[in-house]
Amino acid sequence: MWFTEFVGDRIGEVKTDGAIAEFPIPTASAGPAGIAAGSDGDLWFVEEGASKVGRITTTGTFTEFPTTTADAKPLAITPGPSGQNDLWFTESGANNIAKITTNGNITEIVVPTANSAPHDISVGAGNVIWFTELAADQIGSDAAP
Repeated sequence: MWFTEFVGDRIGEVKTDGAIAEFPIPTASAGPAGIAAGSDGDLWFVEEGASKVGRITTTGTFTEFPTTTADAKPLAITPGPSGQNDLWFTESGANNIAKITTNGNITEIVVPTANSAPHDISVGAGNVIWFTELAADQIGSDAAP
């Protein structure tokens, strides 16, 4: 099982025998949060403090991708719809949801409600991307109304 250490700036793994391995993130004060398995077999996470998306292999090798918008403050990440090689994440500071392909290309989508602070994100039935809008106290989706 893999997990993030927001304050410790590490990604951790609990092995089947109960041993814990920790991997320090290359960027200081990154604030890793959320972690999801990508279709590439790697683990993906967001770095709120560094405005990056990170990837770690199961052997502990990191790759970091800066968000397209400065100070985006990504908060959560989820695997994209089945059969697609992407992950979706929220950018609370930029008021966007975004997707990143497993080769690192980022596409941002502006959330229609101004200053809504997108927070959590998930894929639902019909491959619709759902996300919470913390400051607006509502739920949004990528589905057209």
